[in-house]
Amino acid sequence: MRDDKKLQVTLTGEPVQPIRLYYQLVDKKRFVGCLKKLRCTDFDPAKNRWVWLYEHEAKSLKFENSYSAIPKRMHPVVIGSFFLKESEEF
Repeated sequence: MRDDKKLQVTLTGEPVQPIRLYYQLVDKKRFVGCLKKLRCTDFDPAKNRWVWLYEHEAKSLKFENSYSAIPKRMHPVVIGSFFLKESEEF
């Protein structure tokens, strides 16, 4: 085993842990309304998704690399994304 192996990390310094979760929304309109109220979420029309950004309310989250440690040219940092299906069927 090589000792020089590196772990892939995100901009926030956390290990990359790809995961996909599926939820069935009871009230999609209400969920989107909640996302619109947050300043740390935004709709990305190019990818038809909502993004959770490391800014505003999310700045208080504790990551290996703090918000201020990430160069401004790298902002905004996407820490999560939400894809909403048109159909409620999975």
